[in-house]
Amino acid sequence: MRECELVEVSEALGPGLDVEAVDGGSPVVVRARAAGPFPGVDRGFVVDSDDGSGRAVRALVALPASSWRGCRVQVRWDGIVRDARGAILVGGVEGFPPAALDVVRAVAGLPGVEMGTAREAARVALEARRRFRERRAARRVVGGHAWAMPDLALEAARYTTAHARRSYALSRLPPRYVRALERLLDPDERVLYAVERPFGAVAGWRRPRGADRRGALLVLTDRQVLWAVDHADPDRFLSDWGVDAVCVPVERLRSVSAGVTGGAAVVRLETGAGSSDHRLPAEMAEEARVLAGLAARFTPAAGTALPRRVYPDADGEVEWSRMDAFGEAAAVRELARAVSAAPIAVLPSPARPGHRRTRAWVLDAAGVAAAGAGTVQRVALGEVHAVGLVLSPLEGRADLLGRRPLRLDVPAPYADVAAGFARALRRRLASAPDAASGR
Repeated sequence: MRECELVEVSEALGPGLDVEAVDGGSPVVVRARAAGPFPGVDRGFVVDSDDGSGRAVRALVALPASSWRGCRVQVRWDGIVRDARGAILVGGVEGFPPAALDVVRAVAGLPGVEMGTAREAARVALEARRRFRERRAARRVVGGHAWAMPDLALEAARYTTAHARRSYALSRLPPRYVRALERLLDPDERVLYAVERPFGAVAGWRRPRGADRRGALLVLTDRQVLWAVDHADPDRFLSDWGVDAVCVPVERLRSVSAGVTGGAAVVRLETGAGSSDHRLPAEMAEEARVLAGLAARFTPAAGTALPRRVYPDADGEVEWSRMDAFGEAAAVRELARAVSAAPIAVLPSPARPGHRRTRAWVLDAAGVAAAGAGTVQRVALGEVHAVGLVLSPLEGRADLLGRRPLRLDVPAPYADVAAGFARALRRRLASAPDAASGR
């Protein structure tokens, strides 16, 4: 059997029998399925394929009788049609004629579409199979996320995986921290050290409502220093309300220090565009020094500059489809094109009750443009110290921290879009020169 010629049925379109794998995996008929007249094809997807977005390539397979969900069919390719989502391959079983074009149009919901050749379908299937193999190989190498433990017993994992010691403790973290790591770390990013701050008053720092009693997590990876602090005070809610995160790329670091100030252990990060302090209990001063010492390895010696990591721009491709939820994809696209000829990432703030105008941040090679109704404010990458995010169902917000701070309110359901923008911005910051030094 040639590769990419196996289709698994996901929706049987005609009457027949439903089959489930029970009794140790043996297929068993569990019920009769009633449906209208069989159009001659079932819907499915190409086994072990990737259409470029992580989903399997869709397919229609011509059969003499409707099959069942989960049935796998060895097919020959007869053609290909396309819709807004991409390719739909059309095939059939040997010994049965190809599906009529009118049937393909009706089932695919594409009136008037023309069908491509079988050769084109075979080429698309082959490329999808290759993408699937590459994605699977990457997951095997990094275990899904390089910082995450594989699905092994902890003791077994210690002998089979290359993780820093602190990585073994990440699985025990509260879910809000794990979600922040999943959204803000690259799949192949490695955790080098992490310090968890338990909830309780931290000396030397008071919030508007009193002492800061929130828990927090300070993480050093091979690409950034991540500070994730509880979004809500522990005595206000009994639920998990997410975190406020700040990401500083390690390539931007100019100095890192740790010391005890005012009864608290303080880790100070300095870049060419600003600085930030992260406070831990005084009892954690030694752990703060260890993390600062490791982070200092990324800082250059006086009068020198360290090599910078360059990420491909494809990692920050604009995902316009997520903006359809608010019906403003077209408006945001026009806004982005008006301020940048080659946007890398876009973070919208959709119009909603109480929100007067549509705004968006547009990232390109030069920096970030904050675009509104007739106004544009630009911030060069060299002027950015860090990017901040609120990842909480209570509210959403993004912050540019540095010489020219900016703030953008985004709806909480847009947290994944905001996190994607933050990752894309962090990658660009990694190779951007500082405004002060030019390096």
